[in-house]
Amino acid sequence: MKFIVELNSTKILMTADQIEILTNLLHGTEQITNKYIGSTSTTKSNYLKIIELFSVQDTFKFGAMADEEYDAMVLVTKIHNESNP
Repeated sequence: MKFIVELNSTKILMTADQIEILTNLLHGTEQITNKYIGSTSTTKSNYLKIIELFSVQDTFKFGAMADEEYDAMVLVTKIHNESNP
């Protein structure tokens, strides 16, 4: 079984082991975010760039792909590549 992981609007196929490695790698990292700090009558809104702890749990979208579906997609890709060098 492959898992479909969406990262930066790109769908990546990963194994469970690869997902575990990626999750452990990102755990405990930091991210730059924009925090809303209010607005005034002269500005629409004010944001401040801050550093926060990265949340792996809220980052990825997951789906699953059965082995048969994966194998069929690999075959279609191979046939396409061979006919369009």
